[in-house]
This record gives sequence, C-alpha cells and structure tokens, in this order.
Amino acid sequence: LLYIIAGILADIRFGRYKVIACSIFISFALLFISSAASLIYNLTEDGHAVQEWLLWVGVGVYLLHFMVTLGFGGTILQFGLDQLPEATSDELSSFIHWYVWTIAILQP
Repeated sequence: LLYIIAGILADIRFGRYKVIACSIFISFALLFISSAASLIYNLTEDGHAVQEWLLWVGVGVYLLHFMVTLGFGGTILQFGLDQLPEATSDELSSFIHWYVWTIAILQP
C-alpha cells in the first residue's frame, strides 16, 4: 500500500525523474554515512556515548533508506514503461514480467 501512495505522490507532486534521481543520490549518501559510522564504531573502544550516538545514526539511516526504497520502487516501473511509448500490450506485459523477476532475484 505504501508503494502505491509513494508512486502517486511522486507522479502528481514531485515528478518521477526527480524522485528517482534524488533516491539514487540519497542512497549513495546513506551508503557513505553507514560506512563511516561502521568505521567509527570499530575504531572506538569504550566510548559508550559515541556508540549510542552511532546507534541513533543507524536508526536514522535505516528510516531514510526505507523512504528512499518507497520513492524509488514506487516510480521506477512507471518510469520504465514511459520509455516504451509505441510498445504493444504484449511487450509491456513482457517488460513488467522481466522487472518483477529481476527484483525477485536480486532482493533476497
């Protein structure tokens, strides 16, 4: 249900391309932040305050990743279908099937 809401918001309010571009940018930023937090966590020995702070950073990264996944996942299929304006219904159906199978294989 959240994918539908995110797709409608992206389509009506923000625009598909902007949502996809921002989602990719934020994903790379979250990758950098989580890698830096992991490195800091491994380098600190007994810094309880630092470890608690990094726990909250991890929770924030997880929540942002959830929102990015909703924004990206809710719009990428529609964006891909927009790239096939003269396709027949069989070709569009094939594209959707390949997309679903690819997502099923790549996401455990």
